[in-house]
Amino acid sequence: MRVAAPLLALPLLLGACAWLPGREFVFGFPARGDVPELHGVLTDKTGSVTMVTTVQEVDPAPRFDRGMMTLADRPNSVLANWLGGTCDDKVAILVTPDGGITITVMTSSKPEACDLVAVPRYVVIEFTRPVDPSRTTVRFEP
Repeated sequence: MRVAAPLLALPLLLGACAWLPGREFVFGFPARGDVPELHGVLTDKTGSVTMVTTVQEVDPAPRFDRGMMTLADRPNSVLANWLGGTCDDKVAILVTPDGGITITVMTSSKPEACDLVAVPRYVVIEFTRPVDPSRTTVRFEP
């Protein structure tokens, strides 16, 4: 598993990838207790994403607040995880080719005041073929 430092030049990345084929997947995390629903969009610039699914819990839970892992029983899938919260307004995920696969997770916060409650977020991204973990990177913004 590799986890990269946050992407500093996101506008350059988005501009450079604009010519690549793209497909969008809408996904969401359902409301739970005091945690409101969270909507997201994944944009696939690789042409190889087939499905995006959110899950409530992972067993065993990831050891880090941000990261990714491949799934032993689903070699064509990656689980991206981060610690979000009730202040999250929306999430965007960009999947781009770079000799491998780069998954950039971008969250935005609500403009109004909110309680800072930590919420684990898990997204399973399924691809058309098995994923090589040594050539897959997940980046988080901000």
